[in-house]
Amino acid sequence: MNHDAQYTPDELKDKKGWGHSSWEQAVEVAMQAGVKKLALFHHDPEHNDAFLLKIEKECQRLFSEVFLAREGLEIEITKGNFHNSILPIDKRYCCGE
Repeated sequence: MNHDAQYTPDELKDKKGWGHSSWEQAVEVAMQAGVKKLALFHHDPEHNDAFLLKIEKECQRLFSEVFLAREGLEIEITKGNFHNSILPIDKRYCCGE
């Protein structure tokens, strides 16, 4: 499953109705839906790479098969499964740090 995760739960409190989700909501939806893997995308440009790595680790503590989408990420979807990999030419997050 791919899911928007622009905000932290605290940031979302001030941004309700903006049309975005928190990473916590995305993880909750994935767990309730019983998905196998979760890709989080649409990261807030105010978040740097170090911050996003902390978020990814927190998400993985709650749902082991979650990862943050990154620039250069390719997802191969096959029947009943998908494989993700980051291209070797660019392993940076979309925010560019």
